[in-house]
Amino acid sequence: MVLVIAVLVAGLGIAGVLFARQQEFESLNTFGDPFEELTARPSREPVEESNLDPVTFLILGSDSRISAGDAADWEPGAQRTDAIMLVQVAGNRRSVAVMSIPRDSWVDIPGVGEAKINAAYSYGGPALTIETVENLTGVRIDHFAIVDFTSFTELTDLVGGVDLPTPDGTQHMSGGEALTYVRERYGLPGGDFDRVRRQQVWMKTVFESLLTPEVLSSPSKLMDVYGTVQDYLSVDEGLSVTGLVELGSSLRNLSSDGLIFLTAPYSGTDTSSDGQSIVLLDEEAVAGLSQAFQEDTVKQWVVTHPELETLDSRPIE
Repeated sequence: MVLVIAVLVAGLGIAGVLFARQQEFESLNTFGDPFEELTARPSREPVEESNLDPVTFLILGSDSRISAGDAADWEPGAQRTDAIMLVQVAGNRRSVAVMSIPRDSWVDIPGVGEAKINAAYSYGGPALTIETVENLTGVRIDHFAIVDFTSFTELTDLVGGVDLPTPDGTQHMSGGEALTYVRERYGLPGGDFDRVRRQQVWMKTVFESLLTPEVLSSPSKLMDVYGTVQDYLSVDEGLSVTGLVELGSSLRNLSSDGLIFLTAPYSGTDTSSDGQSIVLLDEEAVAGLSQAFQEDTVKQWVVTHPELETLDSRPIE
């Protein structure tokens, strides 16, 4: 989602500035092409003539400091990922859907067998992670990114802190406090499910803080935001600065109402045969939501399945 913030910033006021200073941003961290290793991939569904193609990202984040520059140095046994998000920019460019996949989801990892989904990165790096998620959802992924959660701290401070819900009420948090907030897991009633909701409410709050006249009218502030994201982000080599600007420019009509936050539907938790705590995905519901991603109809799908939208009226622990 930090990548999406970068895209939005690129389109919401600084496209010309970025083109003028593109050389400054050509140091965007990249790690090769993880897609070239993949063979059998989902096909892309046809879209309405009035729309552009949707653009789908797989974004990983980690508490264990998968830093923005290390993806190319992956080797077997590397860090597992703590946040896995499928993010799709709709073809009409009026909505962005974010589906968090619980890191303990018990899935089939190609060549490995059943395991927690966050182990895919450890077993096979970006390529195997993409293959695992594509096999799970049937959604063709266009771009892959890794973000260091340290960016939570600097982005939050950059917008002057954020107001986040806690059991005791709304609390204004600095960057360091927000980072602690999104990392908390074991002290929450819902464990990792509550942490996912915390991550998502932070993302939405920061986005709303960026969509203010004070920020959007200031090229220097927008450049600061983009520079902050750049420091903690690594992307596949197919995503250029020019591509970010073009995609961002196409999102000028996006508002916070167009942000859709979801968690992959699950039926409960269990223990694997080797004693691991796992999340059991609801296969039927995941298939329905995945089809909506495939067909670029997530916004319409949520209207008929409002109970699966993450940031609803339930209090956030």
